[in-house]
Amino acid sequence: MNGNMTNDPPAALTFSKGKLLKSARFTPLERDVLNGALEDAGRYSIEEAREHINQFMKQEVR
Repeated sequence: MNGNMTNDPPAALTFSKGKLLKSARFTPLERDVLNGALEDAGRYSIEEAREHINQFMKQEVR
């Protein structure tokens, strides 16, 4: 066993807003939501991006 190995979970991959907006993982509608919900300078995992979409979809219409 390698002495450099730890039991820490691997860090989640994160992506820029631009990369997420170009991703085929999201529908055009989901990309529109992400465009408005994410900060330009931020980095987000796929799970975080999906959470932003879910929060937006659950908002009450005003």
